[in-house]
Amino acid sequence: MFPYDPSAYDNLTIDEVDAQFASFIDAKLKEQNVAFQQRQQVGRSNTVNDTDDDMPALLPPENPLCNNSIDSNTDSDADIVPPEEDHIASRVGRRHRQENSLPSYAHHVASLVLPAQVTQRDELAVDLAESIDPIAAGDPGSDPTPFLPEPSGLYKVLQQPIATRRPWIQSLVKELKGLVKDRGAFKKEQPGPNDTVVPVKEVFKCKLDQHGNVDKLKARIVFRGDLYTRTTDINSWNPHATWPSLQLYLAMCAKFGIFPSQADYVMAFLQVDMKKRVFVQLPRYWTAHMPNDLKSYCGVPLLLMKALYGYTFSGKFLYEEQEEFLISFGMQLTPMPALWCMHLPGCGVHMVLQYSDNFLIASTDAIIKNKFKTALSTRFEIEWKPHADWFLQARIRQDADGNISLDQHCYAKSVVGQYLPTASPTPSPTDLRRFASPLPTDMV
Repeated sequence: MFPYDPSAYDNLTIDEVDAQFASFIDAKLKEQNVAFQQRQQVGRSNTVNDTDDDMPALLPPENPLCNNSIDSNTDSDADIVPPEEDHIASRVGRRHRQENSLPSYAHHVASLVLPAQVTQRDELAVDLAESIDPIAAGDPGSDPTPFLPEPSGLYKVLQQPIATRRPWIQSLVKELKGLVKDRGAFKKEQPGPNDTVVPVKEVFKCKLDQHGNVDKLKARIVFRGDLYTRTTDINSWNPHATWPSLQLYLAMCAKFGIFPSQADYVMAFLQVDMKKRVFVQLPRYWTAHMPNDLKSYCGVPLLLMKALYGYTFSGKFLYEEQEEFLISFGMQLTPMPALWCMHLPGCGVHMVLQYSDNFLIASTDAIIKNKFKTALSTRFEIEWKPHADWFLQARIRQDADGNISLDQHCYAKSVVGQYLPTASPTPSPTDLRRFASPLPTDMV
């Protein structure tokens, strides 16, 4: 039964209240559907009166939170339709039919369960509608439009409808849980008089797959490097793959008739220990949106045990450990940035292209490649893709003849969507004539 006492919500978060709304409405819809099917099977009369109305009321009309202005007209069972994705039959007290869309139904429910003086009823009704929508937004392969552009922080996420708010919050909870439980990134300790406590920032990213759909929603807890004053002269620079090095790497793959695999580091910087004493602090308002076992980490100083994203030397520390591993495996750095190569007997090659937490690996010797995969996964936690498809925001493909191509259609699509939201994805005859000639080669 839905709790009507407002004090029942004093210790609940927004998401927990949303979940109770969704669970309650979903249960009532199922009851209505079962009752409808039972009446259809026994062939009841089309005329229904109050005495045989055994359909459970959505909310009791005498409840003080309900709006008493309820239509008391009765309809026949012939006019009632079973709850479906687009049309839902609902009744409150005496039969009250609505054959409108899900948002209309939610507006009706919100008018009953919310006090009349609530001014945000429309927004809450939309949240309610989306909370009982069977489509799971944010899942891999789903439409990324509701999540773009990405919110600039949790405070922006909390202003969004529940269908987008909940996946973003879940991604932040997952990130903090990974830092605390899996990586041991923080230690509760009071800073000394000479220690500086640096705040962190949450960054949300909707990662796309090669088809332009959602790959995953990612939250990253980032060190505020802009508020940190370095006390060392260590050079933080480290090499990364560039677009020319990617082109050269794939050209060599095509020449040798091979195609690269891909290794993606899991929480890459957190696989590296800190080499300095640094304190951070998570925002206190995160507490309301975290599970009980994570609440105590919000709003208090924490000694940083692992290198966070945003920390000045995180990339440098990770690169040094990767460099040590690659050298120990027998590879040499080429003049092209971040491109490593090992020559094999019989004019063969084993090549690695390095970009921070992402490697491309190609080899003319399957045994050497498998040994490299085993050694890398032993030293670091990685996700291995046998067939690389996405690197530096570009899709990698190979045709039947072994030719390898790169394209940035997803990047171009996102740019057009952001700056020309009304543009048609299909070029008009005028566009085709206007852009018939390619750009000069020195502009590509």
